[in-house]
Amino acid sequence: MIEVIIGFGVGCFLGRSISLLDRPQLDRLLVWDQDVFAWRGVPFGSRLDENKKYLAATEVILDNEEVDISEF
Repeated sequence: MIEVIIGFGVGCFLGRSISLLDRPQLDRLLVWDQDVFAWRGVPFGSRLDENKKYLAATEVILDNEEVDISEF
């Protein structure tokens, strides 16, 4: 019985570790600013307001190849 519990724990740990490898790293958090009608960066350490809209963003670096947006 203990082998099952240990196996389950190891499986959960490995599955969680592997799933973290393919997640995108979020670079910044943006907040909607009604004054300028645009997204603005949220300074690090700011308190978030539950009544505002936030967007988690990541930087996309494209190489010199052309991108066909009709595929999306």
